[in-house]
Amino acid sequence: SGSTWTQEAILDGSLGTTTNGRAADCFGSSISADLNIIAVGVRFHDFDAIGSSSVSNAGAVFIYTRSGSTWTLRQKLVNTGTNARANNSFGASTDVSEDLLFVGSPRYSFDSTGSNSISSAGIVYVYSWTGSSYTKQAALISQGTNGRKVNEFFGSDVKYSNKLLVVSSLNSFDEIGSSSVNNAGAVFIYSHSGTNVADWTFLRKVTGFGTNGRVASDQL
Repeated sequence: SGSTWTQEAILDGSLGTTTNGRAADCFGSSISADLNIIAVGVRFHDFDAIGSSSVSNAGAVFIYTRSGSTWTLRQKLVNTGTNARANNSFGASTDVSEDLLFVGSPRYSFDSTGSNSISSAGIVYVYSWTGSSYTKQAALISQGTNGRKVNEFFGSDVKYSNKLLVVSSLNSFDEIGSSSVNNAGAVFIYSHSGTNVADWTFLRKVTGFGTNGRVASDQL
């Protein structure tokens, strides 16, 4: 209010759920907000959407909505599907924009179909709000030559704006996938095309450039 910040609420993983909500979860691993919506990543959360089935460090995202000064849990989101959960750090990164939600799972080892395992290659999921729940619309993986590598951690960070999605990773290769510098890092850019939320196009990969632009463990 004016020049004063006033605490409005405390969100700690217990609001709206009383089942296996907090122990060693790292609640707040990532935070993103848009208008009256907050998405909170909990990368080490072990339990499913109802707090029962346990898978170590599977991860989760808690989405809250605000009415007046009251915050309410809209949905607890966990990954689903083939090979969906074990040690995936789902929610390590998040970004919410109106009805779209982006979730990074940098330790996920499989491709968008849940097969072709490469340890901690990483993945990013796109969800849309359907009026009653968030529904998975797309799964994006690293692209190009040498695009999916061991311990790439694709999805370590995600940012969305104006139909462009930017995803960070520890990919060691340059923009054309040839010259390798260990963990130099890279950013992958995707665009949303058409009216279907599932339609995403890979635009380009960006790496460091110039003198000493790419050095070991740069983590661009």
